Amino acid sequence: SRAAMNIDGLGPALIEQLVDRDMVKDPADLYHLDAPTLSILERMAEKSAMNIVAAIDGSRQQPLHKLLLGLGIRHVGARTAAVLAARFGTMEALTHATVEELTGVEDVGDVVAASIRDFFQVEENKWLIERLQNAGLNFSAENAVDSGEAQPLSGMTLVVTGTLEGCTRDEMHERIQRLGGRFATSVSKKTDYVIAGENAGSKRDKAESLGVKVLTEKEFQTLVDSLTGNNHE
Repeated sequence: SRAAMNIDGLGPALIEQLVDRDMVKDPADLYHLDAPTLSILERMAEKSAMNIVAAIDGSRQQPLHKLLLGLGIRHVGARTAAVLAARFGTMEALTHATVEELTGVEDVGDVVAASIRDFFQVEENKWLIERLQNAGLNFSAENAVDSGEAQPLSGMTLVVTGTLEGCTRDEMHERIQRLGGRFATSVSKKTDYVIAGENAGSKRDKAESLGVKVLTEKEFQTLVDSLTGNNHE
């Protein structure tokens, strides 16, 4: 999906052809495709085939949390995948995590923890993970959280909306989690702050109606600096 590995051009129609022809039996097979193989498919020109191979190759560098989302682990959505990647740091650490370690992660309860453990204990899934690693996918998180790292946003919930100038929305979500906070996709009375970029729209309006503090990117940085004791002035 776009929120996961985001391989441009690899849509349902193409995947159906690949599966029907036994060219792809699991996601790892995608990383062994080449342009000549793809070009024999219906409505697939040579240049289109080359573009898809390039997009597949580029997806190897997607961050760990997007790979986790792409695996389709039951109950693991985008936010949970980001939390897991940040807390465990590597795919290997996550695959060996106990239920107790998993439930120690924010927003991961017994049901989600059991689902994660069950997924990584299935032999077919172990084989898939090994093949994805051999294909050169990113198995480490750049935003891994050090247990001794300052957590100035601990206990806070933030919503990011609009177009940001300094980073993408996903990158801001990762930063929030590195700082100990959690991100949500909708505004409620439990929201502590809304970070609003250009064209923030209805989420900004709702925040203002609920009395939730709305911050620009610069104001968010000022907040973080004040909580960590940093002063750039």
